[in-house]
Amino acid sequence: MVSSSFAPDYWTFCALRFFIGVATGGVLIVSIVMVLEVVGPQHREVAGCGINLPDGLAEASLVSFVQFSPTWRIYLLSMGGASALIMVFLVLLPESPRWLMARGRLDEARVLMMKAAKCNDLDPCTTEETITTIISRETKEIKTTTYCDLFKTKRLFSRTVCSVLVWMIAGIGYFGITQYCTFLGTNVFVSVVIMGLMQIPAAFIATWLNKIYGRKATIISNLSTTGLTMFLLIFTAPDHWAALTLGIIGLWTVTITFNVLYVFVSELFPTTLRNMAYGVSSSGAKIGAMVAPFIANLSPHWVPSLIFSVLAFLGAVFVSLYRKLKGGRWKMK
Repeated sequence: MVSSSFAPDYWTFCALRFFIGVATGGVLIVSIVMVLEVVGPQHREVAGCGINLPDGLAEASLVSFVQFSPTWRIYLLSMGGASALIMVFLVLLPESPRWLMARGRLDEARVLMMKAAKCNDLDPCTTEETITTIISRETKEIKTTTYCDLFKTKRLFSRTVCSVLVWMIAGIGYFGITQYCTFLGTNVFVSVVIMGLMQIPAAFIATWLNKIYGRKATIISNLSTTGLTMFLLIFTAPDHWAALTLGIIGLWTVTITFNVLYVFVSELFPTTLRNMAYGVSSSGAKIGAMVAPFIANLSPHWVPSLIFSVLAFLGAVFVSLYRKLKGGRWKMK
């Protein structure tokens, strides 16, 4: 990001931006997995939905960077400097104990879990017995995995394909509606702040819905609401206040969908496949993000609304293929 602010020509700039996209996409996916693997199942909904809180604040802060940057080079340089703070946090973060056990690094996992138990004032004797039981169970499941394992069985194949499709539709909805809302007669800077800040209450609502109604019902209801609001936009004038209201509601519900999907995917796949499952699923969202601007720019204005509506309802259909398992996990019918 720092280097891109000194790009001498357009193609150098594009090349550097490509590597920025690759790196930031990887950081986000691994961060989600790490957060969900270091908390207990009883805190999974809060942790999964809380991931979007800093993302919303960061998106809203983009306007501040623009406001105090006289040129695009200063803008990118200031953002690059802020992003460098990530390196500081990486020094303080521990490794995921689940990942260590999945890779056979059992002694490191034991030390890490003992430190966690000490920080939480847990009884050392009881903790040692619990850790020994966990490690003995996880040792039986240690194996080398590849991306091919995501499609190895019929059940895993169905989970992976369905997950990619749902994430793709959510990506088209989120990034497409975000851009589409900027065409509905409001100031682009105000829109960016609103879209960022609205993720904060969305995270709290997603946590509550996730705990009360579960993953499947929450995703289906929110995707259906997104589809309904986009359908109503077909009959609403672009410069009318109702158009922006419907757009914000649609974006809000698809944001809640993403919050729940973070937890959803973590429970669909075992530890050895979780990172790869997130990567493949997220690639669907990235494909959706690439397609979204082309849809949002279609004319007349009701065409993007119709496409977003149909896709949202289609995503709800894909999610309906899942049914609940004991313990809060999910699998395909």
